[in-house]
Amino acid sequence: MKNKISSKGKKASKKVTFEATGINLTSQAGLVSTSKFLEKIKMTKMVEDCTAVLRGNNASYQFHDIVEYCVLGIIGGGRSLDGVGEIWKDYALRQMLSWVSVPDRTTISRLLKSLTFEELIGMENLVHTMRRKIWDEYFLPNRNTTDPIILDIDSTVKTSYGNQEGSEKGFNSSKKGASSFHPQLAFCAETKEILQAWYRCGSAYTSNGIVDFMAQLTVQLPVAEKFYFRADSGYFSDDLLSFLEDNDYGYLIKVKLKNLTSMLENQDWSDIENQEGWQETTFEYGCKTWDTKRTFKAVRVEIPEENPDEILLSIKRYSYFCYVTTDLHLTPWEVHKKYGERATCETWIEECKNQVALANMKMNSFEGSSILFQCSVIAYNTFRYMGLVSGNKKLQQWEPATIRTYLIRTAGKLLTGSRQFTLITPINHFHQNEWNDWIKTGGLMKAG
Repeated sequence: MKNKISSKGKKASKKVTFEATGINLTSQAGLVSTSKFLEKIKMTKMVEDCTAVLRGNNASYQFHDIVEYCVLGIIGGGRSLDGVGEIWKDYALRQMLSWVSVPDRTTISRLLKSLTFEELIGMENLVHTMRRKIWDEYFLPNRNTTDPIILDIDSTVKTSYGNQEGSEKGFNSSKKGASSFHPQLAFCAETKEILQAWYRCGSAYTSNGIVDFMAQLTVQLPVAEKFYFRADSGYFSDDLLSFLEDNDYGYLIKVKLKNLTSMLENQDWSDIENQEGWQETTFEYGCKTWDTKRTFKAVRVEIPEENPDEILLSIKRYSYFCYVTTDLHLTPWEVHKKYGERATCETWIEECKNQVALANMKMNSFEGSSILFQCSVIAYNTFRYMGLVSGNKKLQQWEPATIRTYLIRTAGKLLTGSRQFTLITPINHFHQNEWNDWIKTGGLMKAG
C-alpha cells in the first residue's frame, strides 16, 4: 500500500455550517456608488426637464423614479423587468438608496404603456443632456488633440419572440425569417458611449431615416468641435453624403454598388510599399443619380490560387475594398486601416445587447419598449461615464460585464447609527485601485 502524500498547498477541509442570521447584507455594494454618481450629475432633474410626464402628488412613483429603478437594475444585471426586480430585492441596497418601497412589474408596465411618442423623444433628449454635462465638465476640457471626434454609425438586429408592437420580419442573419427589431446607433469612438439610438421595427432597412437621424444627432453636438462620420456600406447613399457635405462633416463610408468589381478592375493600380500582394488606387466617380463626383479610394489583395500548378493558365483574382471619403490627404491603404478601426463598434454593440439588455426588454407597446431601450442606453453610458470621470484607464477599458463582476457585485454589510450609514466591504479588494476610483466617482469616501 502506497503512503499518502500530503499537499503543502491545501489542507484538509473543515466542517462548515450555515446560519441564516446575517442582517443588512448586500451583494451589490458597487451599485451604491453608481446611484450616487447619477445623483451627483442630477439625473432626476434631467428626466423632469426632458420629459413631460406629470403624475399626481398621490402617485407612489414619479416617472424619474421608474427611469432610475430600471437604469440601476440593468446596471446590476437585470435583463427583463422581472430581472430588474430581482436586483431590487436587496434590502440593504434599498435602505442605502432611500427606497421605502419599489414598483412592481404591473405598475411599471401600466405607466410605460400610457406614454406617447413625445415622452420617447424626451428620453432621447435625456441621453443628449447627460452627454452634454459629461463632455462639458470632463471630456472636452481634458481632450489633448484637435483631431475631429469620430462617430461610428451602425445598426443591429434583435430577434423578438411574441407579438410586440413593431416586431416585424426583415433582414435577420441569426434567425432567418424571424421577427425582430432593428435599432440604429451612433457611438463616439473616443469615449465608447452611445450618442444617440433609435428603436426601429424589424423591417426597417439599415439606412432608413438616416438623414433625419443625423439631423437630430448633429444639432445636439457642440458647434465648436469638428466631427467625422464612419459607417459601413449599408449607409452608402447620396442623401447622407450630401447632408454631411452640406454641414461640413468629414466622412468615411464603405462603397456598395452593383457594378463595383467591374468598375474597380478598370482602374490604374499601384503596389503598396511593404504590403506584399496589396495594391491601391484613387479615382473620382459619380453615380448616375448624383449631381457631383466624389473621391473613391480602394485597395485590393490577390486571392491565392487553390491549385498552384495551374497558376499559369489562370487569371489573377482579387478581393476589393472601396471607400468614399473626404480624407484626401490619406493614401488608400491608410483609409483602409482607418475604416478597419470601426470594428470596435461591432464589439460595443454586442456589449450593449448582451451585457446591458439593449433591445431585450420589450412590451406590447412600442413606446414602452422604446423607453426601456433608452434606459439600457443610459445604463451603458453610465458605465462609460464613470470610467471617464474616474480617470482610471482600466475602468475605461473594461466591458460592463467586467465592471459588474469586479465592482458592482461586491459584498457588503450595512451598519446604521449616528444618523448615517456605513457600508463594510472587503479589506483587500481584488481590484483595489479600481474599487477606490469607482466609489470616489460616486462621491463616496472611506470612513476614518
